[in-house]
Amino acid sequence: MKYQLHCPKCHYEFTYDNGYYDKNIERLGNEIAELNRKLAEHKLLPWPEQKRRTDWWLRTKKLLAEKHEELAGLKAIRKVADQQVNQYMYQVLKTLVKEQYGEQAY
Repeated sequence: MKYQLHCPKCHYEFTYDNGYYDKNIERLGNEIAELNRKLAEHKLLPWPEQKRRTDWWLRTKKLLAEKHEELAGLKAIRKVADQQVNQYMYQVLKTLVKEQYGEQAY
């Protein structure tokens, strides 16, 4: 979902689109699932074939760790951004209620 926000201090307007983060998180999740599937298939191979493909296994495990780290970073960014959007919406609602009903009724 896209939000049009503005800074309360400098009044700079910007858009926030959490769909971007959702799409990247979904993409990374699919890539991680695919790597896990390939690693599971690797374990089903005969022992000599597994031993021969050790370098592939090590590269894949390293890539999997990098994908997990990237996924964690995107989730953290999305969480902080969503918290800021919720805080901003709460502040707008609070201001509207104060203007509509006055400080005493608020």
